[in-house]
Amino acid sequence: MKRFFFSLRASYLFFGLLALVLGWGCRLADNNEYYSIFKEMTATHVWLCLEALCDHPAAIVWLVVLILLGAALFINTACCAFSQTGALAKLRNMEPENRHRTVLMALIHIAALLVIGLHAVDITIIKRQKPIRIYPDQTVQMGRYALRVSDISFVTDRAMITENAKGQKTKSFRIPAKSYSRDKNFARIEISTEKTPAETRELRILEPVRSGADYFFLDGFFIADGSQKIGVEIHHSFNPLAMIFFAVYIVLFGLMTLRYLAMRKERISTHEIH
Repeated sequence: MKRFFFSLRASYLFFGLLALVLGWGCRLADNNEYYSIFKEMTATHVWLCLEALCDHPAAIVWLVVLILLGAALFINTACCAFSQTGALAKLRNMEPENRHRTVLMALIHIAALLVIGLHAVDITIIKRQKPIRIYPDQTVQMGRYALRVSDISFVTDRAMITENAKGQKTKSFRIPAKSYSRDKNFARIEISTEKTPAETRELRILEPVRSGADYFFLDGFFIADGSQKIGVEIHHSFNPLAMIFFAVYIVLFGLMTLRYLAMRKERISTHEIH
């Protein structure tokens, strides 16, 4: 078992299983019975949804399997990182090519370990708020900010966002990309605190508004059943790790690219020799 967690085979296995579990989660979220739970987990924290999850055994099993796979992947990465960093002590006795390969692999494993660790920290310190429905000229409190929606622009077919009697509407990922305009569909918002004046920004789907470590996300548009008035769903997140996440991911992908180029160079050199 110890040898298994130190192997690359374990990494491939855990990543493959993780992909399958995430795919299973997507299928569950596509089910109307689970959609609201997964939406709430995405917008807030999984720990705030435990009570609702208890009523859905399939979602509980999915969450437990996901946590176990994440823990297994962390242990596997930690074991491999320990093995790679331990090899650094022998650098003086290595050939230059092997020395570079060892240093690069050690850095890749350390960066991967940081990524997994940061995701674990995310659960504890990042604060997220459930999406709030807001109409034009309405002001709500989000964290330390007062947010006011001054205007809403929506040029896509409004039937797509009109709810039925059960409060259901077309899910955003089912709206054809060609018929949706990210530039022209937006909410103009004003954010302010007790110490800062109001600042006007345009909020679009997949384009959050940032103010320091605070982020404001546009989750979607809606028209309530029997109404003609359009509103928006917005949620707030306090995430001081966002830029650190971004930097670590960039470093990890950069190191992996260097490793790929080095392997490619080795193959070309070997081919020329033969």
